[in-house]
Amino acid sequence: MLTARCLPAFCVSSFTAFAIPAGAHASMATYAFTFENDTMVHTDQNYTNGLFLDYNSAAKQHTDDLPWFSLSKLPWLSDRQEMLNKVGYRFGHQLWTPEDIALTEPEPDQRPYAALMFVETSVKQFSASRVDNYRLMIGAVGEQAQGDHFQKYIHRSIDVNEPMGWAYQIDDQWVLNAGFETDRLIHRDSFFSRWQYDISAKGRASLGNYQTEMATGLITRFGKNLDQSFGGIGFTPGKFNETPQYAADGSTGYFAYAGAEGRYRPYDITVDGDRPGEVSTNAEVLQATAVAGLVYYRQRWGTNISLSITSKEFEQSSHTYTATGAWGIFWKM
Repeated sequence: MLTARCLPAFCVSSFTAFAIPAGAHASMATYAFTFENDTMVHTDQNYTNGLFLDYNSAAKQHTDDLPWFSLSKLPWLSDRQEMLNKVGYRFGHQLWTPEDIALTEPEPDQRPYAALMFVETSVKQFSASRVDNYRLMIGAVGEQAQGDHFQKYIHRSIDVNEPMGWAYQIDDQWVLNAGFETDRLIHRDSFFSRWQYDISAKGRASLGNYQTEMATGLITRFGKNLDQSFGGIGFTPGKFNETPQYAADGSTGYFAYAGAEGRYRPYDITVDGDRPGEVSTNAEVLQATAVAGLVYYRQRWGTNISLSITSKEFEQSSHTYTATGAWGIFWKM
């Protein structure tokens, strides 16, 4: 029987089993590593760190050609004309902390400590002007996610203040979340012959005991070969830039982007979840995020960097916004 204490090994073994199917190296599958941290913008509070490993299968014309163990086998995901299909698997680890990590007991206007470890599977149907992405995530928060050990080890390694309040982190709990998001091209055009710009709309919704929310936003890009890499710009941790998943095999390009999203989020376990002590926090129901970044990719590899600024995520926060930086690298094999 799988117990909560087994989650780290379960996540790693699950990602390994799913991410390297037979024959993956013979096709243009995509592998990616993403690192997110608020020290990139000289802060250390709220959403403070994220590590993500991704595998996405080669694009297939028909869903029947995708790996059998995936969301692509859901009955309503039949083949769509002129849209390609991919299956993705992700392992992720994320941390949230209060502003003052030297305190041993929580303050009423600061975010609780929280850690999340998860695996996620997704199926993506996409073209040069549309992306539909279905996701299913399972994971755990609390001590079983090993956030305290990870952050303390890192802080000792780089000789900075050790976090002292992990005893008051969000309690152990399994989490399950399902989500859908779509990107639709509004307009794309060329200027100065070789350059392009486009504007797209994004809508998404998720339901579960991790986060429940609905959101919509706009994104604009400026660069080269935009029709070869449509989709993948997002507004939540781990999803600020997933362009590598949609870059066409053998294509090259680069672009700058910016976007903004508004969302309704009535529940967030990293804020609303149970924890020891009398201090409690409540999710800010109406939120907004702005993102900006750069993407550069060649036929077999690429890299990206992004910055996100988010309005306060819990009612008691004394800050009107927080910021996070992200860097990613990917390669195709």
